[in-house]
Amino acid sequence: MSGQEFTEQDRYRLNHAWRRLFKAYGGVDAAALAVGRDRSQVSRWGSPHEAPQPPVDAVAILEREVGPIVTTELAWQARHLLIPLPPVEGDSAWLNHLAQVTKDTAQVAGDLSRALAGHVENGVAGTITADESRVLGLRARATEAMTHLAALEKALAALEAEA
Repeated sequence: MSGQEFTEQDRYRLNHAWRRLFKAYGGVDAAALAVGRDRSQVSRWGSPHEAPQPPVDAVAILEREVGPIVTTELAWQARHLLIPLPPVEGDSAWLNHLAQVTKDTAQVAGDLSRALAGHVENGVAGTITADESRVLGLRARATEAMTHLAALEKALAALEAEA
């Protein structure tokens, strides 16, 4: 454990995310009703001058409706990126899922390797430029791979739900 402090800036960003969340939900009154707390408590959670943070269940209740606003901030502060699962249908065509996931990830890995190899030749190892990413379509390929992984995940979830 690094024992890093929770700074005032961290608290401000988190409180601001909470304010954005309850505003997106329809305001303090709507959020208070949804989470079963009084209006003043919900408002205090969003104050930059107050220390208390909203409980996880309150965040989860609101984010189910309007998306991961506070969770995205928490992920960012932990140096992570929250990526939504694409909406896909899952089925039990297991070999098809396996083939798609394998093909997609191999394409992403191959494109990344080609981009990195070009930099090794130029003496700048381990970097990829924004232009290379756009020209090679790296984001599109990564998104396609994630979509097929999401379809596989959905099919597996359906299989487990049947059991």
